[in-house]
Amino acid sequence: MKMQSKFRHHLTISLILLIAAASAKAGEGSWNDLMRGSEVIIEHSPTHVGGPASDTAFELFGEQSSQRLADEVVLKTPAHIGIVSWWGFYDDDNPPSTEIFRVRFYGASASDELPNEADIVYEATLNEAGRIATGQHVAVGIGPAEYRYEHSLSSPLFLSANSLYWLEIIQIDDLSTTFRWEFGANPFISGHAFTNPVVGDWRHTTNTISDQAFQLIAVPEPGTAASFVLASIMFLTFKRRRV
Repeated sequence: MKMQSKFRHHLTISLILLIAAASAKAGEGSWNDLMRGSEVIIEHSPTHVGGPASDTAFELFGEQSSQRLADEVVLKTPAHIGIVSWWGFYDDDNPPSTEIFRVRFYGASASDELPNEADIVYEATLNEAGRIATGQHVAVGIGPAEYRYEHSLSSPLFLSANSLYWLEIIQIDDLSTTFRWEFGANPFISGHAFTNPVVGDWRHTTNTISDQAFQLIAVPEPGTAASFVLASIMFLTFKRRRV
């Protein structure tokens, strides 16, 4: 029965996407229409007090280094993720004019429950991640400006309930800057996973004073989303006929 329910859920979402795509092709509608009425299902608000580097290339004591971070994701109910947002800053307050980010969701390894490199459930490399200055500054170093980023997935990502996933956010190949993924407030603080040339394989932080700052937004329930999209198309069709 669970498999049938999951299949019906996927089928409904697929139909909604087809309807939305058809509407967009006709010159109306968009991904924003599909996400109307969406719900924030995880939110770790930024704390403005710092955050570790999450960057494939930066200088550390005159040498090139790298570090990747991932934070845990566990949902109480199954959901299709439509938008991922995160907060971060640049160590020297020098954001580049062009950024490249990678967003990944991993499954968890059965042996240690850390990110499983062989189980990448979603990946996107972004040349444009919608950087917006929040007006806040982070209380570390020279007090760099804080930025919020947002990525709309090309199609919804289904995540099961009560399953451990890992979200990785990382800047790609810009040695001139150091991107730092900001600490985030979470009532169930559990730290994060990290890997760098010194530690090798993924490890979990022993200091669990904070998680990372991010937000996951789910596509509305199929019935709600389908009703909205269908109603929009009917309205537009009626409008065209009147014209």
